[in-house]
Amino acid sequence: MLSSTAKYNLALRDFRRARLRATLQEITARLRGHSTALLAYDEVMARLRMTGSAERGVQSIPVKKIVGSVGRYNDFSRTFLPRRDHNRERWAAVRTATERVTDLPPIQVYQVGDAYFVQDGNHRVSIARQQGLEYLDAYVTEVRTRVPLAPDDSPDALIIKAEYAEFLEFTRLDVLRPGANLLTSVPGQTVHLENHIEVFRYFAEEAEGRPLSDEEAVRRWYDEAYLPLVEAVREQGLLRFLPGRTEADFYVWIAAHGAALRRELDWPVSPPKAVLSMVDELQQRGRRPLQRLARSVLNVVRPESAAHDLLEEQWATTRLLARYSDRLFQDILVPIRTPDDYALTQALAAAAQEQARLYGLLLTPAGADDPDQAAQVHQAFEERCRREQVQGYLAVESGPLAAHVSQRALLMDLVVLDRALLTTPDGTFTEDGLALLAVLRRPLLVTSAPSRALRRLLLAYDGGGCAQEGLFIAAYLAEQWGASLVVLTVLGTGRTSAATLDHARRYLALHELEATFVTATVTEPRLAAATISATALAHDADLLIIGSHGEHQPVGRSPGQTAAQLLATWRRPLLVCP
Repeated sequence: MLSSTAKYNLALRDFRRARLRATLQEITARLRGHSTALLAYDEVMARLRMTGSAERGVQSIPVKKIVGSVGRYNDFSRTFLPRRDHNRERWAAVRTATERVTDLPPIQVYQVGDAYFVQDGNHRVSIARQQGLEYLDAYVTEVRTRVPLAPDDSPDALIIKAEYAEFLEFTRLDVLRPGANLLTSVPGQTVHLENHIEVFRYFAEEAEGRPLSDEEAVRRWYDEAYLPLVEAVREQGLLRFLPGRTEADFYVWIAAHGAALRRELDWPVSPPKAVLSMVDELQQRGRRPLQRLARSVLNVVRPESAAHDLLEEQWATTRLLARYSDRLFQDILVPIRTPDDYALTQALAAAAQEQARLYGLLLTPAGADDPDQAAQVHQAFEERCRREQVQGYLAVESGPLAAHVSQRALLMDLVVLDRALLTTPDGTFTEDGLALLAVLRRPLLVTSAPSRALRRLLLAYDGGGCAQEGLFIAAYLAEQWGASLVVLTVLGTGRTSAATLDHARRYLALHELEATFVTATVTEPRLAAATISATALAHDADLLIIGSHGEHQPVGRSPGQTAAQLLATWRRPLLVCP
């Protein structure tokens, strides 16, 4: 059996080994830019804002969750290795006091969130860590703070939580909206949240002509500004793109992204549309570092971005809820050359029907900017919007049609276009028109005559994906606009059969809608367009609805043969579904 002196010498040897490990750990941490320091209880309390405490008695606590000390945070590392030589006698004495550290009296700790701070027993914790003990008995005092602490919180995380605690003290949001979690993953973000509250308050007071109390401003900002955007983030699953980031992170970024889009496009951008725009940006860039995302946030409005995964989803998928609870076309884009364009008249009628926002885009030839003419068109555009009681905005751009329209179409639900912007007078597609059709992922309403009331619809239905989009829109227009509906299937094209209409019948029956179902037969697929035109004329259709591609034709190329022929020849309003 070892003597007391031998045991003490062995304990001193263990201490020297622990000191060496602490030194090596600290050198490695410095090289990596990390810290091995224990957290200081008083500093944490000052930052996280203590709200109360309660005695919890003796408990068995996880040793690895002990992350700080009340008075000796400079004497030990984060893993409770000794950092000072003057501790060796005390350390060795505790080590030799008993065979097992668990036989010593329980330590005393403060519990803050899921982490513990040693009030008494630092050496016992250090020895327990070296012996590989997983649990220690401890007298526990639970300390409640506005923001909970986790055992693995880094110094940055502590700074973030301290900032959040100050934010909660300033706003009382944890009291006003219990359960709300606006923690960020980056220091310095809560000041942006405070600024957003003040901006929201300013505009609300301006609109309502009365002051808002601090409490009302915070509550309304959270309910009317923050929560709708965060719910859109959840719906789109944005957090999967940047693991470790939070909903509050995305709120700050998307709010900034929306502001940048407003400046770039010279239009207001609703938060849900800014979210969809951010989704496309993240889809393009993948899981790149956050700073690259911030630097290139405006790249989202480039035309080629429309071809990527999420925004290639069928338009009806993203607007499905609107089919039952909201307007289908909330935002309508109409490129124009003059305020008398047929397309603007048709777009105004649609916007008035849907109570939608109308976004005009005045296209001028490259190098032919005329501020006076633009001002006149802008005035005429606003006057027409006022007459129709439509909320309208106008931006001016020069250069290619495809580039500017596809930029903005990502934020729209419908694009209304004069046929003359797609084709020449003899029906030949322009290069710019083909470029636009290749990238556009929103329903396109084409017109080339004075506006018609869209009361009689004909849907050319071949069962393909784009035709399903057409069926979705046709059902909406029939139900919400009170339009009559004819559904036509052309047989003999190689893609359809007599059973093709069955799905359309079932879908419309599910929505309790009546329709006339028609089949026609052609000997060659190239004759389908003429047959559709003739049938539409026979039924005096105000609007012809088609898919832009056939059932087996890939999206992202020039329009299918039938769609292209109808775009070039049909003279009444034509709705082309992506």
